[in-house]
Amino acid sequence: MFLTHLQASNFRNYKTLDLSFNEQKNINLIVAKNGMGKSNFLEMLYYLSHLRAFRNASDKDLILHGQNNFHLFCEYENKGIHGNVRVTYSGKKEILLDDKKIVKHSQILGKLQTVFFGSNDISIISGTPVERRVFFDIFLSIIDSDYLTALRTYGLLVKQKNALIKSKRNDILSFFDTQIADVAFLLMTKRKLLIEKVSKLFSTVFKDIGNFKDTAFIKYNSSFEREFGSAKELLDYILYQDKFDFDRGYCILGPHKDNYYFILNNTVFSKYASLGQIRLGALVLKLVQAMCYEEKFKTTPILLLDDVILELDSEKQKRFLDKICGKYQLFITLTDERCKNFFDNQNAVEIIKVSNGSILQ
Repeated sequence: MFLTHLQASNFRNYKTLDLSFNEQKNINLIVAKNGMGKSNFLEMLYYLSHLRAFRNASDKDLILHGQNNFHLFCEYENKGIHGNVRVTYSGKKEILLDDKKIVKHSQILGKLQTVFFGSNDISIISGTPVERRVFFDIFLSIIDSDYLTALRTYGLLVKQKNALIKSKRNDILSFFDTQIADVAFLLMTKRKLLIEKVSKLFSTVFKDIGNFKDTAFIKYNSSFEREFGSAKELLDYILYQDKFDFDRGYCILGPHKDNYYFILNNTVFSKYASLGQIRLGALVLKLVQAMCYEEKFKTTPILLLDDVILELDSEKQKRFLDKICGKYQLFITLTDERCKNFFDNQNAVEIIKVSNGSILQ
């Protein structure tokens, strides 16, 4: 997959932007001092593929100060087929995929594939269970539309069940439990299968780049703390659990309470690993995400790297770049264009200088 053209207006601190990209120069370095709009540039690309910001911001917050709308447009090529995405927001979002209006966000997921690497990614490993669930839910939703549908259905069912519990109604609770068991069993099964694949890749790539003898892997942990052979087995357990839910006033267990553990030498990362190992683990996780997208969609996603290259020491940095250069189209933010020397193939590097939301020629 290769992005060929990007346009924007009134997005973040960019008044206007119009750039074309050369396939022979697949390493794009976005160079600027901090606060000039490097990350905002990457956010345009992320937004066009995910229809949301990678930072906590509403669509309204993305509009340039003093304006009342923003517009994004890109063209891309994927295995000889050309496509485009257009998003306009002016209080209401309008999305066009290949010049045709779409209504559901799920229609665009996986079409333009990007993977974002940011310094805050370490929170996936060392942060809260919620942060890990959000990451893996987005990950799975992009490669499996059935998972996305089930996840949305499950969220609605749990919300309805909690309302029944709070109103002390148990007359129709079993009706919701039956539906919850079916959807929860599907979610748990798909999460387990994903982590089995991701963990193997994570372990191999972490060892390759880190040059470690340490063993690293990822473990999926259901909040039920046991496995079920069928939705019927799960339903029986949920029905038993209902009395505890009534005492607490909400649904205690289920996929909405699941967790994922990153393990290094049989100990949770956050208790054993150094900050450098956690940072490397976060980069490896995102690279594995890109590898899974590649396997699923039979094309390489676009990688967006926001000030993360310098977080690695020189040896790990080289091994990491060797994994991605020449294979993926890259957009990398840096504060110094001399960092161009990190890359072996200088002819593949394009430097894009940014200042206060403007591209310097």
